[in-house]
Amino acid sequence: MTNLGLLLGMSLIDAVFSGYRSGAGRNPRIHKLDYALANCWAGLFAELGGASLATLAALVYVQTGRRAARPLVDIVAELDAAARPLVHTYGLFATGLLLVLVFWTYPRRRTRELAVVLILGPGTLLRPYWIVAGALWALAGVDVPLAALIVLVAAVQLGVEPMLNVRQARAQRLRMQRWGQ
Repeated sequence: MTNLGLLLGMSLIDAVFSGYRSGAGRNPRIHKLDYALANCWAGLFAELGGASLATLAALVYVQTGRRAARPLVDIVAELDAAARPLVHTYGLFATGLLLVLVFWTYPRRRTRELAVVLILGPGTLLRPYWIVAGALWALAGVDVPLAALIVLVAAVQLGVEPMLNVRQARAQRLRMQRWGQ
C-alpha cells in the first residue's frame, strides 16, 4: 500500500507543477501570485479527477475476473508491486529536480539561472519520456488487465498538462477578445 500512496503523492505534486507550467509566461502582470496559485490549484484538481478515474478503474480491476475470488489483501499487494517501478522512476526524477531547488536558496542570481537553464528546463522536456519509461518498466511481466491499468495511470499523468494548456489557451483567447472590444 505504501507504493500506491507514494505514487498518488508524487502524481499530485507533479500536477501542481504542471499547473504552474501551464500558466507560466502567459500573464503580463508583474504581481501574479494569485494567478500562479490558481494555476497550481487547477493542476491539483485536474489530477484529483484523474486519480479518481484511476481509482475507479482499480476497483473494477479488483472486482472482475478471477481476482474477485481472491482475498483483497493479495490484490492490493499485487497493485502495490505494480506501482513499485513507477515510484522508483518518478521518485528518482523528482529527487533530481528537487535537489535543483536547493540552488534557488543560493544568494547568487547566476547560480539560480544556471540551475533553471541547465536542469529544470531540460527536466521539463524529459518528463513525458520519464513517465513512459516508468510505465514500460512497470508493464514487464504483468497480465493484460493490470497492464491496462498501468497505461491508464501513465496516460492520466501525461494528460494533465496538455489539458491545462488547452484551458489556458481558451482563457487567453477570451482575454484577447475582451481587450479587442
